[in-house]
Formats: sequence, C-alpha cells, structure tokens
Amino acid sequence: MMAKESFEKINYSLRISKNIERKMIAEVLKRLTVFDKIENYKYIGLGSTFFSDFSLFHKVLGISNMISIERAEDKKERFEFNKPFSCIEMKYKSTNDILSTLDLLEKNVCWLDFDDKLNSDMLSDINTYVTKCSSGCIFMISVNVQTFDNRLSQRIDNEVEEEIINSFKESFVSKQTIESDGFAEESASGNDLRIEDVKKTDLFGIGMFEYSRKIINNEVIRSIKRRKEHSPINYKQIFNFDYNDGARMLTLGYIFYSDEDIEKFNKCEFEDFNFCKFEKDRYQIKVPSLTYKELGYINSNLPNCIEEIDNKIIPMSDINKYKESYRFFPSYMESFS
Repeated sequence: MMAKESFEKINYSLRISKNIERKMIAEVLKRLTVFDKIENYKYIGLGSTFFSDFSLFHKVLGISNMISIERAEDKKERFEFNKPFSCIEMKYKSTNDILSTLDLLEKNVCWLDFDDKLNSDMLSDINTYVTKCSSGCIFMISVNVQTFDNRLSQRIDNEVEEEIINSFKESFVSKQTIESDGFAEESASGNDLRIEDVKKTDLFGIGMFEYSRKIINNEVIRSIKRRKEHSPINYKQIFNFDYNDGARMLTLGYIFYSDEDIEKFNKCEFEDFNFCKFEKDRYQIKVPSLTYKELGYINSNLPNCIEEIDNKIIPMSDINKYKESYRFFPSYMESFS
C-alpha cells in the first residue's frame, strides 16, 4: 500500500496554531511595501489541497501571482479541483526540481511549509533560494522537530539511541560541516557544528528544535557567502516560531536586502512585532482551551480592561495565552442545517 501524502492525513485549515502563525506572517508582510507594492510580489508555497496560506495572502495582501509546488503528480486532478483561485499556478515536481527553474530575482515571498523533519533536500532548497533571490524578498521554512521527550530519553538503551542518531544522520546525503552561525554563545568554542557529531541531547526535547534552527541558519549564512563576490546581499532573521498542533514545528523566516536598500529595510520596523524574533529567541504560539462563551467574555475586555476579567472562572494562564494572539485567533463555528 502506498504511503498517504500529508494532506490526506491532516486538515491543515483546522490547525489553530498554524492558523495564528499564517495571520501573524501576513501582518508582517504588509511592511514590504517599502520595497514594492505588495500586490506586485509573487508568492511561492506548498498549497497542498487546502491552499490556506494562498487564500489568506491573496485576500489580505492582494497577491495574485502565485505558484504552488506539489510533488504528488498522481493527485494532480485533486489539486487542480481544490485551487481556490485561478491565479494559482501549479508546478508538479519536488521543490528541488522547481525552485531552480523559477525567476527568484522578481520580488517574492517563498514559504516552504514542510511537515517532515529537516533533511539535505531542504538544505539544497535553502541554498537555491538564497543564492538567487533579490533585495526585498522573504524566505520561510517550516520543519517538524517532534522528538521523544527528555523523560523517555533517560530510559532508552544504547542500541535504540544509536538507531535514532543514525536515522537523523542518514537524512543528510553527505556529512556536511555546518559553519558557526555567528551567535556568541554558539561560536565561543570555535568549533564547527557537524552533522556527524550529533548527540542524543541534540535530538530530544528542545534539543531537536535548537539543532534544526542552527543547521538552517548556518545554511543561510553559507549560501550568503557563496554569492558574496558576484551579488552580495544582507539578511536578517525575522521569524522563529515554535508551535504544536499535534507535532512540534519550527518556522524560520528571513528577509534579504542589498546595501542600497538598508534604509528601506530599516523602515520595515519589524521590531514593532513582539512575535518577530531576530536571533535564537523563539516565539511560542500557545493555544488555550477556551469555550465560545469564554472567548466572547475575554474579547469584551480586550485590549484595555483585562484586569476586569474574573480569573476565578478562567485561569490567568489561559487568559494570558489568549491575550498574546487574540487578534489572530481563528473563529470556528459548527453550523447545523
């Protein structure tokens, strides 16, 4: 039996944390108008059958030049049927095959929203994009960082531990050296980060999140260095999302800009957003479990009267979680006909 594609197992449109993340990203993308009208941008993504990001970015940002990459060519009819707008062009092959054929010098936003763990093909995608993109472009990548928790890691034997580590190594075609990513706490030792040196602590709990972030960030830096002679460009990390809708996920995002566009970059003022993270600090999307009545009650006291909310009814921890993301919180309602 053939393995199911991820869209056949997961309804992406109903994942609350992902929904919040998409809306936060859309809010930030509005700042790109200092580089060009946002409707002039191209959006490149992995629409699956739900096209949730495509629908949001088309409706909210007015982007009409859109490319969705899909590897499951045998499901072509289903993807074409589910396209929400005629402005979405489907490209059927892997991201490795398609990205290298696209004109990335056009202003664009690219989001490779994977649900697999990080592997060498993804690093190849990063390199392809970063070495070809132009000033004012944004690149984002999401990867699965779900692992065993730290309590379980204390109970597994050496043989199982070795299998887990080897499986991670095998997801990279070559045992490549990852150069220091420039953060003082990571480069202080002067040692390179090497895939073959991965340890158990790198693959359990928060370890997998941090290790994946370092690998991605270092591949961005390596790619920047590769283009330094012929077309130098600057970069800034703007997203480091940590969320869980059944599996722990990491989304990193970067903006690229030329020396000539430094002033435009500064005018974006990404620091205005508390969910924009510029180094190793992560933004955790935390979703409280609240009833419709509780949501309405909290909303009626936001943003200025939160102290009037009765925390004997609703735990303060849930109130604070909701306050963080209420502007982006989805509204789901069951309809009876």
